[in-house]
Amino acid sequence: MRPLVLLILASIAVADPRGASAQPPASPPEPASKSNASQLVEQLGAENWVDRKAAATSLTAGGAEVTAALRQGLVHADAEVRRQSRRLLADRVKSELQLGIAELRADKIGEHAQNLPGWKRYQKEVGTDVDARKLFAEMLTDEAALLFACEAGGKIASQAANARLRQVIAGLYNRISSERRAPSRGTIAAMLFAASYPKVEDENGLMTGQWMSNLIRQSAFVSTLTSKPPSRASQKLVGLWLRTEMAGQEVYSLQIAITYQIKEEGLKLAMQVLADANAAANNVVTLAMEGVARLGDKKYSQLLVSLLDDKRACGVRVVNKKQIQIHVRDIALVWLIWSTGQDPAQYGFPQAKTYLDRLKSNPNTITSTSYFYFDSDETREAGFKKWAEWVAKNPLPELPEDAITKPTKEPGDPKVVAQNPGGAGKPGAVQETRPDDGPRGVPVADRLRMQMLRRAQDLLVENPGHLEAISLIGQLLTEDREWVFRTEGETPVYRTIRSEAEDIISRLTVRQLQLYEQQFGKLAEVDFADAVTEGTSEAVAKIVEKYFFTQVGADAAYWIASMQVDQGQFFPAALWLSRLKRSHPAASRFEPTLSVLLAFCWYESGVTERAEDALDRLRESGHDRVELFGEIHLLPSRAETGPWLAAIFANHGSHGSSASELISGFTPIEQRPTHRIRIETVHDESVKRALKLVDGMHEQFGVAAIPQTRPVVVGDAVIFRSLTDLQCVSVSSNQTRWQSSVLSGLDTLLDATSTSGKKTPDITLARALREQIWDRSAASSLVTDGRRVFAVEDVSPESGGHFPGLEILPDGTPTLREGSGKTHNLLTAWDVGTGKVLWECGGPPIRKTDRETEGEQAAAETEAVSRSLAGVRFIGAPQPLGDQLCILGQVEDQIELVLIESATGKVVWTSTLHMPDETTPTTFTPWMPFSKTGSSTSSVTGSVPVLSDDSVFVYVGYNRYVAFDLASRRVVWAYEEKRNEDPGPPNMRNIGAIQQFASLQMTAPDRWINATPIVEGDRVLITPPTTDLLVCLDRDSGRVVWEVPRKDGLFVPGVVDGVALIVGRSFVRGVRIADGKSGWKESSIALPDGVQPAGQGFVVPTSSSENPKHAELHLPQAHGMVAVLDIATGRWSTGAWQVNGPAGNLTPGLSAIVSQDATGVTICARVDKRRDETIANLAADSTDVDALTAAAEMSLQADDVARAIGFATRAIKAGGGQNAEDSLALALTTSLRRTPKNAATAQEAVRETLESAKLLSAGKGKADVLRAVAGLQRENGQLVASLDSWLEIIELRAGDSEKLRPRSFVWRVRDDRWIQAELSELFAAASDADRTAMTERMLAFRESKPHGTFIRFFGFHESANVSRLAEAESEISGKLLLAAEQLLLPVARTGSVKEHADATRLLVELLKGAGQNEPAQRHAESLASAIAGDSSADGKAAQAIAESLLQATKNPVSPDAAFPVGPVSVDEFKVSTADRSNWVTGYALLPESRADDYQTGTVELDSRLTTLFARDAMGREKWKIAVKDAENSTVRYLRYAVRYNQSRCARQGELTVAWLGDQVCAVDGIAKTGKPLWTQTCYISNPLDPNSQQYRAQIRPQTVTHLDAQKLPLVVTSSYVCFQRGRKLMAVDPLDGSELWWRDDLPTDCDLTGDGELVFVRKPDEATAIVLRGLDGKKLGTREVPEIADRVMSRGRRCVTAKTVNDKVEVIARDLWAEKTLWQRTLAKGSHIDVVNAQELALLQKSGQFEIVDAVGGQVLASATLETPDSISDIVVQRRLERLVVVVNEPEKANNPIQIVQQPTPGHRSVNGELYILEEDGKEISHSRFEQQSLKLNQPEQLPLLILFRRYQERKPVGNAGGFTYGQPKTKVALIDVRTGRTVHQFDRGFGSDTDYQLVVKPAEHQLELTTRTVGLRVDYSEP
Repeated sequence: MRPLVLLILASIAVADPRGASAQPPASPPEPASKSNASQLVEQLGAENWVDRKAAATSLTAGGAEVTAALRQGLVHADAEVRRQSRRLLADRVKSELQLGIAELRADKIGEHAQNLPGWKRYQKEVGTDVDARKLFAEMLTDEAALLFACEAGGKIASQAANARLRQVIAGLYNRISSERRAPSRGTIAAMLFAASYPKVEDENGLMTGQWMSNLIRQSAFVSTLTSKPPSRASQKLVGLWLRTEMAGQEVYSLQIAITYQIKEEGLKLAMQVLADANAAANNVVTLAMEGVARLGDKKYSQLLVSLLDDKRACGVRVVNKKQIQIHVRDIALVWLIWSTGQDPAQYGFPQAKTYLDRLKSNPNTITSTSYFYFDSDETREAGFKKWAEWVAKNPLPELPEDAITKPTKEPGDPKVVAQNPGGAGKPGAVQETRPDDGPRGVPVADRLRMQMLRRAQDLLVENPGHLEAISLIGQLLTEDREWVFRTEGETPVYRTIRSEAEDIISRLTVRQLQLYEQQFGKLAEVDFADAVTEGTSEAVAKIVEKYFFTQVGADAAYWIASMQVDQGQFFPAALWLSRLKRSHPAASRFEPTLSVLLAFCWYESGVTERAEDALDRLRESGHDRVELFGEIHLLPSRAETGPWLAAIFANHGSHGSSASELISGFTPIEQRPTHRIRIETVHDESVKRALKLVDGMHEQFGVAAIPQTRPVVVGDAVIFRSLTDLQCVSVSSNQTRWQSSVLSGLDTLLDATSTSGKKTPDITLARALREQIWDRSAASSLVTDGRRVFAVEDVSPESGGHFPGLEILPDGTPTLREGSGKTHNLLTAWDVGTGKVLWECGGPPIRKTDRETEGEQAAAETEAVSRSLAGVRFIGAPQPLGDQLCILGQVEDQIELVLIESATGKVVWTSTLHMPDETTPTTFTPWMPFSKTGSSTSSVTGSVPVLSDDSVFVYVGYNRYVAFDLASRRVVWAYEEKRNEDPGPPNMRNIGAIQQFASLQMTAPDRWINATPIVEGDRVLITPPTTDLLVCLDRDSGRVVWEVPRKDGLFVPGVVDGVALIVGRSFVRGVRIADGKSGWKESSIALPDGVQPAGQGFVVPTSSSENPKHAELHLPQAHGMVAVLDIATGRWSTGAWQVNGPAGNLTPGLSAIVSQDATGVTICARVDKRRDETIANLAADSTDVDALTAAAEMSLQADDVARAIGFATRAIKAGGGQNAEDSLALALTTSLRRTPKNAATAQEAVRETLESAKLLSAGKGKADVLRAVAGLQRENGQLVASLDSWLEIIELRAGDSEKLRPRSFVWRVRDDRWIQAELSELFAAASDADRTAMTERMLAFRESKPHGTFIRFFGFHESANVSRLAEAESEISGKLLLAAEQLLLPVARTGSVKEHADATRLLVELLKGAGQNEPAQRHAESLASAIAGDSSADGKAAQAIAESLLQATKNPVSPDAAFPVGPVSVDEFKVSTADRSNWVTGYALLPESRADDYQTGTVELDSRLTTLFARDAMGREKWKIAVKDAENSTVRYLRYAVRYNQSRCARQGELTVAWLGDQVCAVDGIAKTGKPLWTQTCYISNPLDPNSQQYRAQIRPQTVTHLDAQKLPLVVTSSYVCFQRGRKLMAVDPLDGSELWWRDDLPTDCDLTGDGELVFVRKPDEATAIVLRGLDGKKLGTREVPEIADRVMSRGRRCVTAKTVNDKVEVIARDLWAEKTLWQRTLAKGSHIDVVNAQELALLQKSGQFEIVDAVGGQVLASATLETPDSISDIVVQRRLERLVVVVNEPEKANNPIQIVQQPTPGHRSVNGELYILEEDGKEISHSRFEQQSLKLNQPEQLPLLILFRRYQERKPVGNAGGFTYGQPKTKVALIDVRTGRTVHQFDRGFGSDTDYQLVVKPAEHQLELTTRTVGLRVDYSEP
């Protein structure tokens, strides 16, 4: 047994970071000090990544000296130093910001607060009182970056302020309600403050107009203006905004000023307007007059006098039906009267005083000028005269000096010099503790350590995710010495720094612990490795103390405990394990072994109670068993804990050995498969959740999820990009060589979750991730030239990017980091060997302001050199061209081609490729349509320039491609595809347009995922992203050579030997570039297993002397397999290989093939490397299990099956585990499948295989081998032996056969269903002799097993009916009546005469016992009919049974007894208000699919869509079940349309299954009141686009004549229920809804029909159906199916169609599976057909010949000759009480005077013509005529009344223009007795709201009642 220490040492090798670089790692980082800060900044540019990281960690602490050093780093010659200095400075700025905010809130204006951005200006303009400080703290908390930008001034300030305002408004008015974000008070205040900054330019009037006033009115801010007293700080901020230049937007500003009483600034603005009143609009002038009157006082009244002569109209009032104009002078007079305290009514204003008095109670409002009117010109003249008289006696006061009487323009606010927010701040004063204050022997913490502790605590309070705080805590924990400090309070309590720090870190969140792990995890690994090398527990214990909360800290604690167990020191071991379990956040990864080992240690220590507690807690966590020493053990009871532990450990040697075996958390790297290295790139939990949402959307809607991320391979190095990092990993050592952070456009979204406490909604993040990972190539691409790697950074998503962030400009200036709508990003180059940043291009625009210091001047000079192309937005990945790079960039509205030096980043030249053809207004509105200014869609689909000879070919957006000559630097040609024209990108300054654009990208159908052209010889292949074409252009001229449809194409991986490959969602095509025709024999080939591609693969040449141009396509698929296509033949080869994890984009390299998906990278080392390692390992040790297993796997890959079996056998015998067994099982099954079809050879192969299979445990591998054996036996005709193998498989899997297992990557099925299906095929292929032998074995199996087991595996066999009868009796005795019925129904339908009789007897008994007499009677009648005339002994016995059953089920209350033929009285009555309130407006019919005539009655859905009803054949309610509510209001609304019009139900006996559009539900109808069985969702919403109506696939056509002449969503049988959920076709158990099988290789909205054996699945718009076996979902083939519109009846494989052909109507009944005609009738043109019931059809020819036809055999069952009109539209035929009701409808008349208010729904049919009542043989009873009526189809079949009901309006033509006048809606009703044909009652009344009726049947009282919402009819049959 391996010692425990060796296991630990092996595990250390996995994590040892020293393999990451050839250089030794740096020492653990120390906090920066004044002496070493500069050196640490220099170290940021070290060649070694570990050194760089250590320096960065150290620089997170320190004070002013670190800040100064980092500022010097901004001008460093090394780009890496500059970049890291910016990042670290940003962290320090955030830290200083938090300290300043804390000071503000603590009422302490210290140096941190003094340096806050905007504080100096704020305190001058707003103040420093408590309210002002609180508001400023809120502004900084929410919008610090904006205030930093405003302080920077210039273009930066203007761009930031306008961008942030657009984001705020877009969030407030987001199209998606769930993502709307109301701005906080701090945000609104900051926007007001920013808008008032001097020299902040207002783009398009955003800051001075309606949008800003809307923000002020938001509840978060306006509440502070309307409070009592109002917030003075809020008022002053609004006043600041009012002082800005309004530029024609004064109306909004005046409204705000007056409403919220902003007196000083509002009055000033009003006076400015009135000073130039003639130039202002009338409404602005009237507002200004109100402002002067309400914001000033009487002394400003003189300003209104001049307007008393202004006769401009400003409104209209209707008085006494006469329009009276309101003049400006009228309004002036009202306000003069009001200002002087007079009554306006005295001056002739009738309503002004009443209205103005309201201002006293509600001052926060604006008056309406419509109340300030005179009722006549005479009154106006009198009023003005009265004023003149009054003012002559009472002169107005003189205007004050500040009154404005002439137009003036106020100068702007003085410029405020930007502060230096990055300046150093001193730590807050902390009282120093004297050394002698502490306990004896323990040093007291000095001032520095206390400052570190307090600072960390404060930072975590203000900002829970603060990196500096986490770093400080980690540094305190790494101290070698213990330090104490005195806690606050009167009692002298000392606490160690370490304990306090551990308490703090134990309370961190998962996200904070991740940050801690990132900073200290690697350091812990290095120290742990050294400690283990030293080999002492003391050394390792130090690691635990320093790094306990890291992952390595947990490993170290476990290591110590294990060492102590090995040494018999159980008590200290228990303490270590207890601490690990109690305190470490990752302790669960050691469970359940940790708890068992802990219990054992307590037990051995004599503390039995704690041992029992440990196992109790393990049980409570959900464990009832554990695996120990390779065996499964049930946990004991508490009383048995001690003996259980003793027995287990005693059976496995010494205590130490036992503990060693229990340590299962460490797996040495050498035991892992070296050819598969998986690296997860997503660790953030919120990102994981969001990606899960995206994956769900992809799966449910069949989206081909091909990411844009693609790694690069350079020699032994694999470099890949995640959302936040760039990482380089060595293939040979599996170690990280270097890592570098990348600027992600998602940073602000993630920061909003971690720092603000306002969680970013998962759906918002999911939309952004969908865009970044799958749609935007620029955000994910990576390119290398072999020495450097290049990437575009800081690409913000247009979805959900409304969260502000902070960034540091190259000169150290903090500013706003924009989200969506940003017009710049960054192109960066890294050194492949070291990971250092070499240069950057792009980024924010250069700050053009005066530099005041030498440092700033130097920064400006460095910036100009190092950051060319500042402000450019790169819209695709670069393309290396020798020692240069070529890339597309957007400058303003132009697309530029840029050539850059690869080594330096210097621009060689730029050239314009594209300018927009048109522009649109730039005025902002969230609902503005797209414009053709802004970014190109090339940023979504990929714009990589392609070099060919001396020209570059590139997609520039708008479906335009350009050829550019590099030598002459000119455009050679430009191709523009106008079809399906690209709508263009959004205006990047228009957030609303961006939202709409992003939404389209999220929900767009399949399209080309990459627009990069492919140049091959003299051809250029292009894939315009918004077209469905592949276009071939001439290379030199750009003319179109050919074009072919895209179909489902996604990308073109390349051209091989003149054949272009097109990879689609389900097919691959080869197209010859010469002429566009197919390059292969087949036009397309399906992808293996029907699985969609998961990424872009690669083409690799496999040339040989026989075929020098041979090549293969390696294509990754969604299930992790990589399919290999032989391009020459267009065939899939057998060389497919597996990624062993999620598959993604593949990059081949010399050392490895790398796959990158959305969540990680898988490095697949080349097989030859692994082979060499395996040979070396076997040479060293021939029994090396891992090497033997690897040899077996490689032998299989090399197609050497025999050697694979040999190696796997040796591996198992050497002690190999599951991997070795899997290899042997795979080798054996592969060998069997390749065995020649020869009986003797097969027998020998089986013998050898079974001998080898003895090495396999009784698991899946052995079952797989036995399946292969059974298959080989079947192929060679040994069917009985094959059955024996299957019986052995059943024994292996019987106890676990109800689990779904994959049969392919798109098909899963339960084991028992699949085995039964395979056995049914085997039995069907057998000879009679073999069947006899097989039957004997089956019967023997039945005798030894329960009947239920036999049915599960042999339900296909005729002997299964015996088991069904026996099992049904058992179910009846157990009161499981529905289960018994479903077992008996197939026996009654397909069993022998005796079995039919026995099944019917049991059915009648169980139904009668449950009170279900009607269906019991139907079963008895069915049996009697089936065996009539059978003279056999069984037949006679069955007839006797049938006779007795008929007597037993005779209906005691027949329709004639309940409703006797004779006189009938009909009374009308009014419906009471109480009854009306409970009345449900009608019922929505559920059209039914009945398998037979056993069912009676109807199933209905109430019109409120909340309840299912079942009624018996007489109309009495049987049961009522509530329906599960919709998931949201959108689904509920859509559900209404679907349910009411096209909900469906199907019944099997008393099992009812209803499809309601959004769900499928099943009901047990045998239960007296009905019993819900299960509900399954079938509606799938798109989580990334809540506004998209994905329900469209579920909505069916509105109205059809035949219910089956539409897509059908449901198949119901007694053994399965089949329906679709999105793309997934599911079969579930009818009784409990559990899944039986599913397939997800189908599109949504398929048409489903089926029976007990087959399911026909017709894809939309296809003429063939896929046929599946109902038992297990296996594809059996395809069949031609008729057009849905031609279908009359569809019952599984039996389909009846009616179609007009050559002036004849062909009625054909076909067996679709057998492809044969069952019967056929040819009718004259104009004939019609209708479905009577499940077994009968009605035919009416134009001649009047009417027939009832058996739908199965075509026999005529009844006939008659009817008088028919000249023109027939359709017929309606029903069976009612041994009568036939026949309606012969005529077409609607043109200009009919009756307008139908309510058209028939699918639950109704029109009645407009002749109505016949016939006897069953066709004899006519009555003939009448009804027009414009409607017949509800679900009327009770045993009810004598036929009810016609219709709501209508009369209309009359008006004039000759075709118009009409309409009368009041009316309702007409007719009641017809179907037994006599007599019309019992009819009325025609005006009840406008009567749209439907309810029916209440009372057989015992011989009455029925028909009620509408207003009137009722009581039909009474009780009178003689």
